[in-house]
Amino acid sequence: MVAKNLAHGSGYSSTVQIGPGVGFRTVPFDIGITTGPLVVLPASFLILLLGNHYWVPGLTIVLIWLVLLLLTRRALAPMLAPPQANFGAAFFFLAVFVVFPYHFEHWYALLGEVPAALCVLLATVVWGPEPFRRSRLAAAGLIFSCAMLSKLLSLVWIGSFLIVFILVHIRRRKWQVRVLAGDFAVIAGAMTAPVILFEVWKVVALGADVYAANLRQYLAYVAWGGVSRDPVGLWTRVSENSQGLYQRFSLSTGELLLLGTFGIAALFRQASSPLKRVAGVLYVGLWAHLLWWLFLSDGRPRYAIIAIILALALVSVSVASMTRLSHIAFCFLALAVISVPNWSRLRLGVGPGERPSRASAVLGFLEHQPPGTVVVTEWATGAAFQYQSRSPLTLKPASERRSIALESEYFVLQDERFLKLADRDLGAIGEECGVALLDFPPYRLFRCNASAPRVLPGAESRSRMGELRRSATATRARYTLERVGEVRNAWHRKEFEVRAGRTLFIAGWALDGAGKAGGVEVTVGGVPHVARYGLQRADVAAQLGCADCRDSGFELDLPPSTLGRGSHTMTIRVITSRRTRREIRSSSP
Repeated sequence: MVAKNLAHGSGYSSTVQIGPGVGFRTVPFDIGITTGPLVVLPASFLILLLGNHYWVPGLTIVLIWLVLLLLTRRALAPMLAPPQANFGAAFFFLAVFVVFPYHFEHWYALLGEVPAALCVLLATVVWGPEPFRRSRLAAAGLIFSCAMLSKLLSLVWIGSFLIVFILVHIRRRKWQVRVLAGDFAVIAGAMTAPVILFEVWKVVALGADVYAANLRQYLAYVAWGGVSRDPVGLWTRVSENSQGLYQRFSLSTGELLLLGTFGIAALFRQASSPLKRVAGVLYVGLWAHLLWWLFLSDGRPRYAIIAIILALALVSVSVASMTRLSHIAFCFLALAVISVPNWSRLRLGVGPGERPSRASAVLGFLEHQPPGTVVVTEWATGAAFQYQSRSPLTLKPASERRSIALESEYFVLQDERFLKLADRDLGAIGEECGVALLDFPPYRLFRCNASAPRVLPGAESRSRMGELRRSATATRARYTLERVGEVRNAWHRKEFEVRAGRTLFIAGWALDGAGKAGGVEVTVGGVPHVARYGLQRADVAAQLGCADCRDSGFELDLPPSTLGRGSHTMTIRVITSRRTRREIRSSSP
């Protein structure tokens, strides 16, 4: 969206915000946009040139990584013989294909991880042959700056490069402080020049006061962005992050480090000094990145993508340096064996299929309607429609649904891909607005009136969690189970997978008909646990129009000893105001 807005004259601004503050406001230089200007600016140029077609961002990212790989191949040419270099390139592309079945979109979507990784690789290869030639230091610094302007996480690798550079300087030139300081000045100047230009642009566009506030927010975001705040033990976090990495890439952190160790060992055994220096930077960076990801990050798999790409690049360079075909064949065979868990996930076709044409059909209908609000079930759906629209859309997320009542008519746009993850209230609104005007899977468009009845999840007559039927009269219990551990919007599911040996947080709301209940119990294996009941839920009271429903929230922390490994049956019981128990739901975590 930033690229489209820039191309259409709205400046470097976001009109889609995600996270706790999800919305569709215009925010100049939004700190929540983590894809940097090195990716956004070329995309903006191509959108200006070709139009805001759905395939333009993908074309941009493909052109960027193709150019970076060709430049890397050109820089490696003096250090590698052509036949071996081709083997190395083939190994790299094959390794990326078999390791990225769940995250291959990073190679054709407007995201910054792939360009950042390849900029780091190119900068290291440019520096390697002549480590003290200042023209090469300046070029490497400039390319490292491009990596930083693609994804800020590449700072880990820039730090690793500086460490290796100091070690090489001490080994080759002893400890010449003045010379080292001059070299650092060249690197720093080249590295900071593009960043300074971007910041000057921000100052001019925002003004000094707004820029200062934006900078403070950005620094706070950098300090905590991607860092885990989950109060679990250190080794628990390490185990969970490592398991998450394996589930997404079929590579554990240990296997990645073994791959890196194999690559650097092979290069130090038979390669020239320039390649050894390249391998040293990549190996130190791999350790630094994986240690950060294991011990400090919140475990999102995409935060490990730069490390994975550069680990594969390190092994590919070592394959390219091999002179015996038997050794090269062994590396390809080893890659096939390591990637066995991913074979069933591989798919040759990529791309969105028929979604863009169906989205265009929905957009064409909306553009011929009187201006009105469109409420979307997921921010990604809103972003896709906003990007492809020829005229501005008034979009609202589910979190702002209460303001819909001020409008006489509005639309609800559902995306079936995300409906299970979305706000159940919004799904209910769509269902209550009658038959869909358009039904182009995965999109369904409803026209609604502000007077249409709206209910909270759990107040409907038929639960999505099974065939349990509930009445909205004052004689029956009503509830919503909103969270079970890490599972949010839990009313959608009959079964949950939770981690054994950890405190399990459960939350929701419950009513005895149209008023406050007597309490809530959660039983696991027949053992009851009394929840904290009576928490304030002004949203429940407001949407049900029930002043007595305000204190209807409940929470419970199940101790770690409650859930061991295996299957357990959990039952939620609402205690009525007369202190009788109504068993209203059971599930199997």
